[in-house]
Amino acid sequence: MDETAVEQLGAKPLQPYVARIDAMKSKGDIPQVLAHLHLATGDAGLFFGFGSNQDFADSSSVIAFASGGGLGLPDRDYYTKEDDKSKDIRAKYAAHVTKTFELLGDAPEVARSKAAKVMDIETALAKASLTRVDKRDPYKLFHKVDLKGLRATAPEFDWDSYLKIAGL
Repeated sequence: MDETAVEQLGAKPLQPYVARIDAMKSKGDIPQVLAHLHLATGDAGLFFGFGSNQDFADSSSVIAFASGGGLGLPDRDYYTKEDDKSKDIRAKYAAHVTKTFELLGDAPEVARSKAAKVMDIETALAKASLTRVDKRDPYKLFHKVDLKGLRATAPEFDWDSYLKIAGL
């Protein structure tokens, strides 16, 4: 990696993505923006992961696959445990997120506020996420649904727009 070039570029490579997010007018814009970000990042697991995988019930088929995501820390336990070490890790992560917002140009108090919102969102996602043990159970991972079922599972999310942009 060319660290000198990375340092010289700073946040410039991120600006198109930040601008797309900043241009959002309502939560109704989330599916379109998320689809673009998933495509641009190779599906970095923003809010959820989405891609293709073998059908657990029929290994000769490849199907669309959605999975939990959206966590900056390794798994749900980092957000839910109340021991001192976990609290320290969360505090350090929040400081990292704050610094990231500052590097993108936010004033320190704005960056702290945004980082707190990120932590709130990620904590809510973590609480809804599978435990480490559950993630090893294929029966807890595989819930095959068609598009109608997907729409019923998350009716406020515009799956049609997301899938169209994602090329599916």
